[in-house]
Amino acid sequence: MIFRDIQIEAGIPQGSPMSPLLFMCYNAELLEIPKAYPGVKVQTWGFIDDIAFGVRGLSDEGNAWILQRMLEDTEDWRRRHGAKFETTKYLLNHFTRKRTATTATISIGNVVIAPSDNTRYLGVIFDKQLRFKTHLQQVMQRGSKFAHAIARIAKASWGARFCHLRQLYTSVVAARTDYGALVWHRPAKFGEKSPPAQAKSLATVQRTAMKAMLGCFRTTSTAALEIESALLPPHL
Repeated sequence: MIFRDIQIEAGIPQGSPMSPLLFMCYNAELLEIPKAYPGVKVQTWGFIDDIAFGVRGLSDEGNAWILQRMLEDTEDWRRRHGAKFETTKYLLNHFTRKRTATTATISIGNVVIAPSDNTRYLGVIFDKQLRFKTHLQQVMQRGSKFAHAIARIAKASWGARFCHLRQLYTSVVAARTDYGALVWHRPAKFGEKSPPAQAKSLATVQRTAMKAMLGCFRTTSTAALEIESALLPPHL
C-alpha cells in the first residue's frame, strides 16, 4: 500500500459528515471568547459558520460596548487563522420588553452595525420583544402555501393516494411549520382549557391540509378530520 500526501490549500469537504466535526475543532476558540469576560452574563451559540454572541445587562450602551470588545477579539482570531468574516451580514438586536428606545450601535472597521427589530438566526426570526409574532406569520404563510399545493394534487376522483398525501404533509408541511418550535412555541399553561393562539394558527394550516387529503366537506369538524387522518392536534 502506497500513501502519498495530498495538499489542501483551504476549506473542508462539502457535504461530508466530517465537516461539522472539523468545524467544531476549527472554531472552538472563537466560541470561547465570551468566557474571557468574567462577571458578565454572556451566551454563545454556534453552528458551523453561524456564530452569535449574547450579553445581558442593564443598558443597551453597556451591552453594545461589551459586544464591541468581543468582536475585536474575533478579529484577532480571524487574523491568526487566516479567516474572512462577512461584516455586511452582521446583525444586532437589543431584546427588551421595555418601551424605551435602544439605539446603541457597534462599529467594526468601516462598518457600523445598527440595531434591527427582527433578526434571523438558523431559520428562526427573533423579534425585539421575543414574542415571535413575525416568525409565526412567516410559518403561517409557508405552511398555507404548501397546504394549498397539496390540495392541487388531491382530488376525490383522481390524484395522489391518501397515504402518499399524508406522508407528504408530515415530511414537508409539518416539518416546515414545526421547525424551531422548541424556541418560539408557548405551550399551554397547566389548567388552560384552550390551546394558545400559536397552536390555533398552526391548526388552521393543518385543517387546510387535512381537508385536501380526505376530500371531505368544508364544514367537517376539525376533531373528525384529526381522527380520520390520524394526525395529532398541533398543540400536542
